[in-house]
Amino acid sequence: MEIGKSMKLIVTSDRDEASINMFNAFIENFNFVETEFKYQGNPIYKYKDFYLIKIKDDLVEAYYIDKDFPEVDLVIFASKHSSKEEIPTLTVHSDGNFCKADVGGRDYTLSIAPAQYIKSALLFYYENCPLGYRASLEVTHHGPNLNKPSIWIEVGSTIREWNDYNTITLACENIINLRPVESDVTIGFGGPHYAPKFTKIVINEDVSIGHIMPKYVMDCAKEYMIEVMIKNTAPKVDYALIDWKGTKSDFRRKIISKLDDLDIDYKKI
Repeated sequence: MEIGKSMKLIVTSDRDEASINMFNAFIENFNFVETEFKYQGNPIYKYKDFYLIKIKDDLVEAYYIDKDFPEVDLVIFASKHSSKEEIPTLTVHSDGNFCKADVGGRDYTLSIAPAQYIKSALLFYYENCPLGYRASLEVTHHGPNLNKPSIWIEVGSTIREWNDYNTITLACENIINLRPVESDVTIGFGGPHYAPKFTKIVINEDVSIGHIMPKYVMDCAKEYMIEVMIKNTAPKVDYALIDWKGTKSDFRRKIISKLDDLDIDYKKI
C-alpha cells in the first residue's frame, strides 16, 4: 500500500479501550481527515505528517504493520498500559523480546528503538503529567517486533485512566508533538521494569535511550542480544549505561566484554 513517504503511522486497536479512546480523540480534536484509502476495512486518516489507522488485532500482534506500510518512517502504538499496582502512569517504551515471546512478536527479536523520539515522548509526559500520575519509561518488552522504528505511548494503569478524557487527549497531544530530541544516544542494562534510573537520566540529562534490558531477563537472554540492542537502536549508539547494582554480575561481565569487542564505551549508573 503506497500512501506516502516520510510519514508517521499511528496504530490503534479495537481491542484496547484506551487505544479506541485515543483514536476518537484524534478524530475529534486534531483535524484528522479521511483519505481515499482503507485498511482492514476501516478508513485511513491523515493530519500533517501523520497517518492514523485502527486495526482488529491486539497491538502486540501487529507484526505485519511494517510490511503493509513500508514507506512510513515511524510507527507509533497508541495503547493502554496495565499494572497490578493500579498506579496512574503514563509510559513510553520500545518493543521486542529478549527471551521467548510470551506476549506477541518473535523470540529473541527487537524492533528498532527510536531513542530521540522516546526522549521526546517521555519529556512531554513528564512536563505535562497530571496530578496523581507518574511519567516513566518501561524496559523493552513484548511484540510485535517490527523491522522499523516503533514507539509505544501509553495511558495506564486501569480502566479509570483509559477512560479519562483529559489524559487520553494528553497522550494524543504527546504523539502529535513527537520530534526527535538532539542528544547522546544510549542503550541501558539492568534495573527493574519501570527503569527509574534510566527515566531520571533521560529527563534530566542530554541523553536519549533506545533499548533497555532489565535485570529480570538476564537469566534467559542470549548474549548476542547485546549486539542486537546496539544494531536496533537509532540513531547510532554513542555509549551504554549499566545499572551496576541492578545487573547480574555474571551477565554484566558478558555485557562489558561484548561492548569492548564492539568498541562501545559504557558508564556506570
